[in-house]
Parts: sequence; structure tokens; C-alpha cells
Amino acid sequence: MPSYTALAKKREESKVKDAAVEKNLQEALAAVIASGFKPGSTRHVLSINKAADDWHVSSSTLGARYKGRCTRAEVAVTQQKAAPAKEAKLSVYLAGWARRGLPMSPRVFEGVASNVLGMDITESWVRKFRARHPELRGTWTTGLEACRARALNHTTVDNYFKLLRETIDEFGIIPSNIYNMDEKGVQLGVANKERALVDRDQATVYKIEQGSKEMVTMIETVCADGSNLPPMAIFKGKTRDMEWGRYNPSGAAIGFSENGWSDNELGQLWLRDHFEPHTRTRNPSGGYRLLILDGHNSHCTYGFALFAELHKIIVICLPPHSTHVIQVCDVAVFGPLAGYWKKQVSELARAYTTISKRNILPYYQKAREQAMKPQTIISGFRKTGTWPIDPSQIPESAFGPALATTSQMSFPSATSTVSSQTESPSRVLAAAISAMTMPPRTQRNATRDSLLAHAATIRKTADESRALLEGTATEMALMEEENKRLRAQLYGREETRSRREGCSDARNLTCQQNLEELARSDWKIKWKKVLSQLKELHKQQRREEAAAVAAEEKAAKQAGQEEKRRKRDEEAKKKADGKAEKDAEKAAERERKQADAARKKEDATRKKEDAARKKEETARKKEETARKKEEAARKKEEAARKKEENARKKEGTAKAAPVASGGKRTVSDAQEPMSQGDAGVPAPRFRCGPLPRNFYTSGRKKYARLVEEDGDDAMDVDGGGEDARDMDVSEEEGEVGEKRTLDKAGDRAEMPLAKRLCRPVRRKARAPGVQTPADGHCTIDPALLALDQ
Repeated sequence: MPSYTALAKKREESKVKDAAVEKNLQEALAAVIASGFKPGSTRHVLSINKAADDWHVSSSTLGARYKGRCTRAEVAVTQQKAAPAKEAKLSVYLAGWARRGLPMSPRVFEGVASNVLGMDITESWVRKFRARHPELRGTWTTGLEACRARALNHTTVDNYFKLLRETIDEFGIIPSNIYNMDEKGVQLGVANKERALVDRDQATVYKIEQGSKEMVTMIETVCADGSNLPPMAIFKGKTRDMEWGRYNPSGAAIGFSENGWSDNELGQLWLRDHFEPHTRTRNPSGGYRLLILDGHNSHCTYGFALFAELHKIIVICLPPHSTHVIQVCDVAVFGPLAGYWKKQVSELARAYTTISKRNILPYYQKAREQAMKPQTIISGFRKTGTWPIDPSQIPESAFGPALATTSQMSFPSATSTVSSQTESPSRVLAAAISAMTMPPRTQRNATRDSLLAHAATIRKTADESRALLEGTATEMALMEEENKRLRAQLYGREETRSRREGCSDARNLTCQQNLEELARSDWKIKWKKVLSQLKELHKQQRREEAAAVAAEEKAAKQAGQEEKRRKRDEEAKKKADGKAEKDAEKAAERERKQADAARKKEDATRKKEDAARKKEETARKKEETARKKEEAARKKEEAARKKEENARKKEGTAKAAPVASGGKRTVSDAQEPMSQGDAGVPAPRFRCGPLPRNFYTSGRKKYARLVEEDGDDAMDVDGGGEDARDMDVSEEEGEVGEKRTLDKAGDRAEMPLAKRLCRPVRRKARAPGVQTPADGHCTIDPALLALDQ
């Protein structure tokens, strides 16, 4: 018995052969019709037999086709449960929802087709439907988280590539400074499945392996130029085992954590002690470095970002839940790396070698060298559109799952792509009807050929209308089916939330108790719904009341505003009147001030004239004073001249004094030695105390007065120095050796002699032989005191 694969291959070969024969038949038939008829005959120029020989087809079959016989496919269409238009819509529906991440299995499609076509559909019909539509194929699905399906959309991806392009252009980053980093979990003893040769009778085939599922996190970094950095291994443990790094051919950094995963501290240590030193040595120009990574919390700490900024490292986080398409490591590196690692584990298991944390690094390096080749890394950057920057590298099918959660209508049709929005069936039907062209009316004397052509046109229009109506009906049925699915999904979520309310703390319930609890729970749920509806009604009533109150308040507010507006107008009018009065008062005050200013100006002018007049009088007085000063100076000169004459007269008088005085001593006699007593002892002298400080000043004033009173006859005293204090009196002769010569006897003769002798006089040259005591005291003879008394 031939296998299913052989039968399928045979059917495919038969289909290809039948298609070639059908193509030749169509070409031959078209050539016969195009040759036209012979003149005056109903035969074509190119006969049926000649065309059959030229195109290597059966002449009988070609003749039957010329007479209007249908093809096998056209006959089979009439025997199908669904028209071709309906099947085309169903095919597009299947392909569209598969691209959206909601593929249908054959059994699920049976139910959908039964609902759409309104008849029972069996598994054989689904199999034949698949055979009639080669654009469909059966395959195994791959799971995709709902968050990833929602996250990967055109808006998010376009914003990411826009940011990437702006960053590279702004900082002038070269390909050798563009890096992508990601974490990869490596299980120590889990290998992959592989095909093996075993005994035909063996039902179950086992493969012995270590089976350790302990995880070691590997941090890998790849560059856009095809190179890679040494990895960082994070082991599970509370303390470090130094044996972990004994065999380390790749030069990997080694860290540890309690769960074997990366954390905030290890992320910062990797950036500071691993990434920055390695990339700095590869960056002799000192330019900016770009690091592309996912949004794990260990990559988004303040310390991580601050260190990157201080060392000219630009960090860009990939959009969340989209790394399966646009992260280089996930797309091109980790897949081969996981395969080679599991292959390495299988080979070591056959050699009875156990992989542990102490020897994983050398074995991991072997798998790493096989997987992380330069061409593989460069291909990963190109496939993800990271470098060169090309968003079109992301396939359009990758955005299909996001349409399953969109709020926009994007039902797939046969004439549109999956991601485009299609028009509603009613609009499509209206557009198709308006585009139809009906054949013109036939004439009564129409020929046979024209009638046949007219009938063919009508047949064609009817077929197109039928296909359009069937397709539209199918689309509407599919939309209704989709609405059912969406309603089931929506109400299914609400039911799930409501079921959480019906719970019990009892650890064991009988069947009856369980039913009672369910009834009680359902009763509570129904009453909650009733109360929620009443609550909505109450809210509606409260809203209406609030609206009425708001309307009243609005009316009152408007009335109040009108009243305020009226009062404001009145106040404005009062203010305007008051302003006019104030303006008038200000004008009067301004005029009064101007008059006062004019009067003050006149007063100031008058005062200036008085000041000028006073100034003239002052000048005249100054001239008078100057004249008086000149007169006083002239008198002073006259007085000085008189004093000089008096001085000359006194000199003459002093010279003639010995003759006139009759033996009295004069100034010249003071130079003679003093007389001695009988015993040869000098005559006693009396010393007066120090003269007062103001003695000379007061004495000068008094002397000046005496000079004015006595005139030229004033007496002169020679003090023998500047102070003129020494006076000698001889007891034997009874003569006074005084320093001044008295003139004519007058009123001054009555003045006590001591007082007269002690008065200061004008200074003159000291007479020879007269000494002034150093202590400033005067020496007076007792005879002088006796004469005075």
C-alpha cells in the first residue's frame, strides 16, 4: 500500500500535468476563434484538427470545448458545497487571523465554516478545501505572549528607529562603537532532542542525560562590526567559589547572586568593570559609544545611567516586549548558541562527563565560538534594522498579532493586506454594482452570433453578480462569527471576574452543600447586578436633579450677573461724573497754581533786583572800606614816620642826659661796676618772683596806651635782652641804674617806681655790660624800694 506522501506526490504531478493540458487547450481554442471565418462559410480559417496538432491536444476535446462544454474544474465547482467566491473569502479569513496570531486548527475551522456556509462541514471537506487552495499550508504554531503581541506595532517600532537614527547622527557614532547586550540563561545538564536509529520494534526511546536544570546567566555583548566582548557569568550562590574561574579560556567576568540572575548591583559592576574597560581599548578616537539593551530594572538605575553619562556611553532601551524581533542577540545570536550548547551537553553526556559550575566555562566557550561568528553578528544587526538603520527589515507579518488587540477595523479581504483597513461589505457591494455594465438591447433582426454574444455577456454579468453577492454574504457571516468570538471573549472575562466572588473557606463540601453554595453565590451575584442597575438608575436620577439644580443656579447666577452688571454701570457712571468734577477741580487748581507761579516769579524778579541793588551797595561799601584802609595805612605810615622821629629825638635826649640830669645815672652808666659797701660787700639785692604769663601782653597794651598819651616824650627802657627785667640800685649813691629814662616830670612820676620799672616797653638793643638773669627774675636794689616808698 503506497504511503500518504507517495499519493500526495502523485496527485501533485497529476495536477501539474492537467494544468499544462488545460493551458494548451485554452491557447488552441483562442487561436481558432482569432483566425476568423472563411469567406462565405461558417468554418474557421484555422481548423480544429490543425490547432489540436499544433498544440498537442486531443481534437475531440478541443472540439467539445469549442461547442461550449465545461472543463472538469468548472463541473466540479457546481458540485462543491461552497462557491469559489465563498471559499476565497474563507481562505483570506484563515490567512488573516493566522497573521494576527490567532491561527485556526482544522477542527476549529470546521465549526467556523459550518456557521458561515449554513451546512455541516466534515474533516474531508477541510482536507479538500486545503488541496483546492495551495496558498494555505499546515504547520506547528509557536507561542507568543499577549503583551508581546500588543507591544510590537508600527508606532512603537517607528519611534524607536527614529530615536536610534537621531542619536547616531547627533553624536557621530561609528559602527565599531555600536553594541547590543542581553542576558542568556544556560542550563547545566539539559540537552535537546535528536533523531536516532533504533530497533523498529522499540516503542519508547530514552536518552540518558545529566538532567540538571540549574541556571547560569551569561551576559553577552556583540558589536555592529561583527566582533564580541568576553561574557560575564553569574552563578547561583551566597558566596563565591574561587574554583569557578580556574578554567576560563574566554576571559569571562564572574559574579554571583542568590538566584543566579542579574540584579542592580551586578548591572553597574558589569558596566564599570567589564564593558567600559573593554570598549575603551577598542575606541582609540575617544568617540561616543552606543549601548542598546532591554529595559530590565538592572539597566535603568541612577548609578548605571550616571556612570554611562560620565564615560560618554549613550544608552538606548529597546521598546518593551519587542526584543524577539528587534534585539540582535535574540534574533541572530542566542538561537544558534542554544543549539550548539545543547549539542555540547549531549556529546558530554555520551562521554559520561558531568557539567558543573566549575567546568562550564571551557565547554561554553566551545559552543560560543561556533555560534558567535562575525557574519552571524553582522547578519543579526542587518535583520533587525539596527545597522544599517532600515525599519523595512522588520517583516510586515511581525505586526500582524498587534491587530488582534487593535480598536480599528482591519478585517482582511482578498484585495487588501492584513494591516490595511478594508471597507465595509455594503460599500464594496455598492461600488461593484455601479461598476457593472449591462449589454445593450438586441435588435429584432439580430443575427445568431450577436444573440450568442449578448447571451454570453448576460451570463458573465450574472456570474459576477452571483460571485459578488456570495463573497459579500460570506464576509458578513465571517464578521458575525468574529463578533461572536469577541462577545465570548468579553463576557468570558466578566464571568471570570464574577466567579471569584463565589468562593468558600470550607476545605471539604458534599455535592449538595456545593450546590447550595453555588445557588447562594448565584443569588448574590444576581442581586448585585440588580443593585448595580438600581444604582445606575439612582445615579441617573441624581444627575437629573443635579442638572435641574445646576440650571436654577445658572439662572440665579445670570440674574446676579445682570444685577452686578447694572451696579457696575451705575458705578461707572458715578465714577465718570466724579472724574469730570475732579478734572474741573484739577483745572481750577492748575490755573490757581499757574497764577501763584506767575506771582512768585514776579517776586523772585523783584528779589533779584533788590539783591542786585544790595550788591551794588555792598560794592560801594567795599570801595569805601578800601578807601578807609588806604587812609589808615597812610596814617600808619605817618605814625611810623613820627615814631622814627621820636626815636631819633630819644637818642639825642639820651646822649644829653648826663648833662641835663645833674649826676644821675643813665643807660651808659649801667655798664660801670656796682658800688661796694664799707666792708667791700655788694649791696643787697631783692629778687621778685617770675612774671605772669600775660605780663608782657598786658604790659604792651598799657605801654601802647602810654605812648598814645605821652606821644614823643614816652620813656624808653633797655632791658639788656628780650625780657628787660634787670634793674640795679646803688645804696651808697642812691641812684637807680634803670633801663628806662624818664622824661619830663608828669603824671607818670606819681606811679610807683617798682611798677614802672617792671612794665615792658618796646625792645631795643641791649646795652653793653647789662646781663639778664637766666631764671627770668628781676633784681631790684633796696634803695630803689626805699625811693618808691
